[in-house]
Amino acid sequence: MSFYLILALRASAVLLCASMIWWLLWVDFHRLDLVEATDFANSCYVAGKIAQSGNLQLLYPSMTATSYVGSSFPAMAHDLLGALPVGSYPVWQYSPLNAFLFSYLSYFNVDTALLIWQILNGAATVAIAAMMSKSFRLKILDAFLFCFCFAPWFMMIKFGQQGLIFGVLPLCLSFWLALRKRSVLSGLCLSITLLNTSLLPVFLLHSCIGGIGKFSLVLLWVLCFGLCFFFSLLRRYCCRGFTALSSQSCISSIRIWCIERLYIHLCRHSQF
Repeated sequence: MSFYLILALRASAVLLCASMIWWLLWVDFHRLDLVEATDFANSCYVAGKIAQSGNLQLLYPSMTATSYVGSSFPAMAHDLLGALPVGSYPVWQYSPLNAFLFSYLSYFNVDTALLIWQILNGAATVAIAAMMSKSFRLKILDAFLFCFCFAPWFMMIKFGQQGLIFGVLPLCLSFWLALRKRSVLSGLCLSITLLNTSLLPVFLLHSCIGGIGKFSLVLLWVLCFGLCFFFSLLRRYCCRGFTALSSQSCISSIRIWCIERLYIHLCRHSQF
């Protein structure tokens, strides 16, 4: 019974993955308005163009500014991307080094640059699946499908975000090297996450107090950064995120997550 169930789930995951890839390609080649609405286009691509010119001070508002309204970055974004809404204000919240890295992609048109970046993210997903498959007792194909079809993971690729290549990939590579007693290389890979620091504090805190439990991890966050910072994170990543999602999309994400958990559980306990 489990053999046919795994076969059906694997076939469904392959079809879902293929449809996702087809949708990405269709958007990249036929919907320039959706391309310019991605995080990559109105943030990374614009920052790369600014880095090409050498005027890195245009990445950020002046020291006396209280908002991005009237600053150079949103103005240049609207000049480069004609499909941006009039009232939008794209911002750059990363280091100049990140902008320099994206300057090479900014030599291409925005749709071609996004396609290249998504291909790189797909290659990173394959690498992560290859590294993590043995640790989680999975086949590489199953690990890849589990990652790619997971809704937040696909959203990172869809919008061309930096979290996968500058965050998840270095963390997984660091973990993979640490298991092989390559401490220096593991530390060097971990340092890459400084280009995208959203995952690094959680990883370090969990490494330090992993045996104490999740409640202590939250408590340490509050002690280190204060209640105001903690509640601002909850408001930003929980309240705003959940209210922005429709009930239908939430239910769809939950269904996909449940199917993936069942799929990965069956694959772990089967030789097929």
